[in-house]
Amino acid sequence: NTNKQLSQTTLKKYCELLSKVSIPFVINKKPPAAWSVKSRFPEHDGILTLANGRQEIVNSLENYDSLRGTEYADALLDETRDTSPDALDVVYGGLRGFDDIYPGIAYLVRITTTPNGFDHVWSRYVNPATCIPDSKVVQASTRDNFYLPKDFADRMQATYGKKLVEQEIYGQFIDLASGKAFTFNRERNVSDSISF
Repeated sequence: NTNKQLSQTTLKKYCELLSKVSIPFVINKKPPAAWSVKSRFPEHDGILTLANGRQEIVNSLENYDSLRGTEYADALLDETRDTSPDALDVVYGGLRGFDDIYPGIAYLVRITTTPNGFDHVWSRYVNPATCIPDSKVVQASTRDNFYLPKDFADRMQATYGKKLVEQEIYGQFIDLASGKAFTFNRERNVSDSISF
């Protein structure tokens, strides 16, 4: 969602993973001639190229209008609960145009996120009445993430209330505000001058 999140967290971990599994890549550079990769881009700022020829546009959705007109075969979005619904529309608008290079490709948008109540993510991907056709949702617990420290979920659970545990650890779409009046203030919201 932000350049800071992208550069300091998501991209850093992604590049570490590529290195760990010995997949050669370059970022922000023209691919080496030895790879025989025909680049689709004249400039390589914000482009990650793998040795097999795959090229990825690395961008945040902070200024999503700059992505209008960009074409890609798939997208991977992180913490989508914080993504503007308009930004998602721009992403879906660019999902096209690669049948000539990759015949039979399945155009996909993959998202990872923690639920945030019944928000636009729930409406777009989960709610049977409004979700995008062919959407598939995989819900998993923080406890299933073997990349996290073993006691991570226990520490979270020790500090969160029951409903927040359901959302943040178990990935459930729930209404955190149910039964609470977060904005109620007795001095501001109660008056003797009003009668039924």
